[in-house]
Amino acid sequence: LGEMKGLLIAICALLGLALLPMPYGYYMFLRLAVCAYAIFVFTQEQKKGVCFGSVSAAAIALLYNPIFRVYLDKEVWMGVNVATAVVLVIVFTSKKIS
Repeated sequence: LGEMKGLLIAICALLGLALLPMPYGYYMFLRLAVCAYAIFVFTQEQKKGVCFGSVSAAAIALLYNPIFRVYLDKEVWMGVNVATAVVLVIVFTSKKIS
């Protein structure tokens, strides 16, 4: 559980850094990192059935996927990044990913 908490903190830190002006490559890395983490969370949460955690993780993975990209304005992405961090923390703290 400690490793998962560290990974969550790292992903939230990456999302927070995205609020600053960063090079384009950073945002591509962010997409990949958040998508990979969301897929992992989805696989863990799906073992419990369809729930807030699995649905949220699937939605985040789709939104951040680096292959079929969703294009939004920078200001919108800033809000999405904050909301993503909040949802991931809620899922982690309420379901305790195993």
